[in-house]
Amino acid sequence: CKADVKIEIFSSTEKSSSGKDGWLNEVAKKFNSSNHTVNGKSACVEIRPIASGLAMDYLTSRTYVPDAFTPSNELWAEMLKARGLDVTMIDSRLAGNTAGILIKSSLYDSLKKEHGELTLQTILDLGIERSITLGYTSPYSSSTGLNLLVSMLTQFDSSNPLSENAINQMIKLQASVPPALLTTIQMRDSAASGLIDIMVMEYQAYINNDSLKDYVFIPIGVRHDSPMYAMKSLSDDKMQLLKDFTSYAKNSESQKL
Repeated sequence: CKADVKIEIFSSTEKSSSGKDGWLNEVAKKFNSSNHTVNGKSACVEIRPIASGLAMDYLTSRTYVPDAFTPSNELWAEMLKARGLDVTMIDSRLAGNTAGILIKSSLYDSLKKEHGELTLQTILDLGIERSITLGYTSPYSSSTGLNLLVSMLTQFDSSNPLSENAINQMIKLQASVPPALLTTIQMRDSAASGLIDIMVMEYQAYINNDSLKDYVFIPIGVRHDSPMYAMKSLSDDKMQLLKDFTSYAKNSESQKL
């Protein structure tokens, strides 16, 4: 876009791709066509779709730092802060979403009948026993994969998720799982083909795909509410534009969309 004041936003792909995965793009397009101004200057936003983990690689290497970043969840920002980056939360929630485990309905019913209420611990135990196969996304690229990894390590040892016991349990589990996919969208497409019975998924990806209606969704971990962050010291005009766009994404029309 062309304007006197412009910001670039790295955005996780489940909201900045195409179709039902393109919500933020549509919001930005409407915002840019509204002739928004900041202190009398023309203004616009640019959305760059990028998997949260790949965005983190760019940011931590200082190879390229955009004006703002909206990953799927807050875990990435905490890691960026730990690496010494300038991260300022603008809003904790652009659009509500959760991560979870998706189980084929028939398998869910049989497992529940045999083991009672299915929890993450039950699923991990069955995975280690190789009674089930859990499909998951890479924690190096996918917010859902990172969320699952943190949740699993915490489940193995809540007092110290990086303890020797937790790591050994994780190694046992990894021996029974297939190679990780890069993103949740890839996982959704694999699920639609019927190749995987249990996998990680975001609720938004699950509820918007008719081919997944025969699955049960079990929420896990931290929420995926797409927080918005400023990623460096912005000028007053750019900071105001980022706040204005964030407010626009949260208005009733954008939220209904």
